[in-house]
Amino acid sequence: MAAELVALDTSVIVAAMLPTHEHHAFAAPFVGRLRASKRAVLPLPALVESYSVLTRIPLPMRLEPAAVARALAANFEGRATLVTLEGAGAWSLLSAAAALPAAGGAVYDLHIARCALAGGARRLATFNLRDFARFELAGLELFAPAG
Repeated sequence: MAAELVALDTSVIVAAMLPTHEHHAFAAPFVGRLRASKRAVLPLPALVESYSVLTRIPLPMRLEPAAVARALAANFEGRATLVTLEGAGAWSLLSAAAALPAAGGAVYDLHIARCALAGGARRLATFNLRDFARFELAGLELFAPAG
């Protein structure tokens, strides 16, 4: 039986990378184990959003862009399957968003979930459960990493 693939939301990536984050104690070891097992699915929008968050958070926690790029690569490149939507998948995302209707930031959450599914993940780790619970995500279980 193949190992279960788990996708990471921005909220988990950021918490894992910032020692001062309120969820760091849960996120860091969880992400470490997932990376080591090579079962991590990394939705491209979660990777890009993590870079954005880590380079714009208030000082003194804000990190320099080059340091964030290096840290993300060191933690995930070759250790997680990076997934994006192309062609028909992207158009399907927009159609689904319009049908819900999902607007504003909710579209980014839907994009992350759709990438998770496209990458074969059956679980999505997030500390923002409510943000994803509003969508019908058949085949994708939401959970928050815990100790």
